[in-house]
Amino acid sequence: MNELRGKVAVITGAASGIGRALALQLGQEGCALAIADLNENGLEETCRLFRKCPQQVSSYIVDVADKGQIFSLADKVSREHGGADLLINNAGYGSSLSFLDMPMDVMERMMQVNFWGAVYGCKAFLPQLLSKPEAHIANVSSIEGILAFPNHCAYVSSKFALRGFTEVLKLDLRQTRVGVSCVFPGGVRTNIVRNSMEFARKYLETHPELAEKFGPRLRRGEVLAAFFESQAGTSAEDAARIIIEGIKKNQWRILIGQDAVGVDGLQRSNPEGYQEVLLTILPKEFLES
Repeated sequence: MNELRGKVAVITGAASGIGRALALQLGQEGCALAIADLNENGLEETCRLFRKCPQQVSSYIVDVADKGQIFSLADKVSREHGGADLLINNAGYGSSLSFLDMPMDVMERMMQVNFWGAVYGCKAFLPQLLSKPEAHIANVSSIEGILAFPNHCAYVSSKFALRGFTEVLKLDLRQTRVGVSCVFPGGVRTNIVRNSMEFARKYLETHPELAEKFGPRLRRGEVLAAFFESQAGTSAEDAARIIIEGIKKNQWRILIGQDAVGVDGLQRSNPEGYQEVLLTILPKEFLES
């Protein structure tokens, strides 16, 4: 997809981080934009940054875990923009819980957002994409879709599932004009950890019986967030630039950051032993369940 000018780009999770950076950079490339997120305030801020730009920008409050809302979004993009040329399924969030302690509704919600949200998006927008002379889908997985991290059961499961789905999708679309990319960000300086903590706080508000058990872990999350932010080596702006370059080159795998390259190399070189390597290099805060 060499030429982006004049194309219609749909981006989920556009209220902050990589999604916002993608929107701004694709706007500079000359794309019309349909941006979606559940965070209304963040989405308004993204739109505010476009006020001096000539591109057509439409924003939609959407819960990607709701199939009906995603298909409704696709209908609106078809009517208001003439259909999508580029779909970036970026929406997602994380959590830090061992499967031993995982409430099933937390894991179900994670799968609904991180995995099913992308599947719904692909299914809803595929007719529009197939109707275009050229089109592209980019699904944002994670380095945790390449190898497993301890106490990240729900997140790892969702990102591995998204990786597998995207691999099959690429095969199924091989005889069409729709390109497919799977994106594997490493540590990117975004609010993903703090957004995950906010989800945990809200969850405990509705499940006070779990506050005694999980409250201390939430407080420890501040340490994890600070560590992540100190170690994240890639800005959201650089991540967006790498993704857009990968889409233009029709790259199947888009690795973001030297840590992603290193993790990919570790998994390839030591698929049976990488877990033991991880246990020796991760800080103790990541290993405490």
